[in-house]
Amino acid sequence: MLARREMFPHVIEMNHQARQRMGCSVYLVHDQGEWGLIDIGYEDTAEEIIDLIRQMDFSLAQCKYLICTHADVDHIQGMKRAQELLPGAKLVGHPECARVLAEGDRI
Repeated sequence: MLARREMFPHVIEMNHQARQRMGCSVYLVHDQGEWGLIDIGYEDTAEEIIDLIRQMDFSLAQCKYLICTHADVDHIQGMKRAQELLPGAKLVGHPECARVLAEGDRI
């Protein structure tokens, strides 16, 4: 198991955890085994982030939410892939982002 590098209690920023820049700030918030992700970044780093989560011994089945702060490409482009990898998670975000998220808009 990879040691968790929390920035605050129950909050892991994935760039900080990886010790490298993987895109925007992606936050994993967890409590009592359940967790959620705030943003996911670009499509090409989504699987790398999910793999890092596995290495920290989080159960992928316990992801409850994928949260989109806004529809900028550097924050949500990888959400479609994240939904495929985390099918039990509920996707939430601002209603104005709904079309972009539903279509998996790459731009």
